[in-house]
Amino acid sequence: MILAMCDNSSTLEVIRLIKITITIITILVPILLIIVSSITFMKVITSSDGSTSKALKVVSTKLIAAIIIFLVPLFIRLVVAISSSDFEYKKCYDSATVEGIRAAKITETKVLVNEAITSLDSTSFQVALSAVQKLEDSPEKRELLVKLANVQKIIELKNKIDQALVNGKEDDYKNLLFEVNQLENSNAKNELLKKLKQLKEKLDKEKQVTIGSATQGIGQSKSYNKNVSLNYYTASTGQGFAYWLYVPDNASASLPIVIYMHGFGERGDDYNNGTTKAIESGPIREINRGTKSYNAIIIQPQVPSGDRSQNYGKAYTELATKIANNTNANKKKISIAGFSNGCYGVMTIVGAYTNFFSAAVAMGCTPSYENSFRSTPLWMFCGSGDGCATMPAFAEKVKAINGGKAWYTRAEHSSHNIVNDTNYSVFTEYKVVEWMISESRN
Repeated sequence: MILAMCDNSSTLEVIRLIKITITIITILVPILLIIVSSITFMKVITSSDGSTSKALKVVSTKLIAAIIIFLVPLFIRLVVAISSSDFEYKKCYDSATVEGIRAAKITETKVLVNEAITSLDSTSFQVALSAVQKLEDSPEKRELLVKLANVQKIIELKNKIDQALVNGKEDDYKNLLFEVNQLENSNAKNELLKKLKQLKEKLDKEKQVTIGSATQGIGQSKSYNKNVSLNYYTASTGQGFAYWLYVPDNASASLPIVIYMHGFGERGDDYNNGTTKAIESGPIREINRGTKSYNAIIIQPQVPSGDRSQNYGKAYTELATKIANNTNANKKKISIAGFSNGCYGVMTIVGAYTNFFSAAVAMGCTPSYENSFRSTPLWMFCGSGDGCATMPAFAEKVKAINGGKAWYTRAEHSSHNIVNDTNYSVFTEYKVVEWMISESRN
């Protein structure tokens, strides 16, 4: 207890003040006694009343008192000096100097700084900063200020991370990780990195789009493989149909959506019949083969037997909207492609929903309704041996309407089947999906 008191700068300042007072008394009182004695003696000498012996006795008493007063502090210092170094009072007495008090203040301040470093609390930081600022300028003070600057940076980063854990974005995580990595290695840095790991996990969880979440509330889902599911949807129109859905690994928010409509040969009900006809062409076929992977959500609806794609515009756009809402996909990047009968579906559906699609691809049909593509970029394909003779001229008409956002490509494939031939697909040959997801609706 005493030792702790003797390390306290306030206690040492009191003891130093007492030491100064004792020193003053040691010097001043004897001097005053000597002066008073001298005055008394002079008065006796000049006096004729014959009281010399009495005066000498008074002067002698005062001189003895002066000597005792002068020697008592010396005796105290002597006792302290010869005391054991383990004697607490000696430690207090010896430390009660300007340098000792300064050292005690630095020690106390270091304790406060260490508390701020450990707690990373704003209040502890302010207390420590106030204590450091009161110190005299010295290398120790400058060192402590550097430490507190680092503490302040850590506290600011901690607060930013805490805020990001509530409503942070991916860019916030990247910026904070960069700032934390600039810090010197310490327990505090490790704690911040742990918090950032929590933030990353939270963001990844928010970004992660699973098949289940994409189809939740949109009909029943059957798993096909890791990224593809078979589903059944009943639209508000009463139309029910199977659809295949592809969601990439580590899918994030703001993904594009691609709708692909097949030809007559793939019509049916894969969901109830246990077949895979609807993905025997199109992007999901290439995904299943391992020849392609896309950073996009792919929807391949299946037209029921005896029906046509042209009749499903409302149902398909409704389905795409629901999946976009479930996955937080980019609604300005919903594109549509169709082959053969699906190609006619593109012509009809884009015309009916002119502000819905960001891009359109028509493959293997006789095009029509050029005004449908007034605000939608169009890319058309036809096999070299197929009867799509009007496509080039149609592309030129659309260019004149939408400012040149229309293209025609003659696929180097003699068959009509430019998307479902066993060894050929324009999706792999011309990077069709990559173009579709690069376009964005204004």
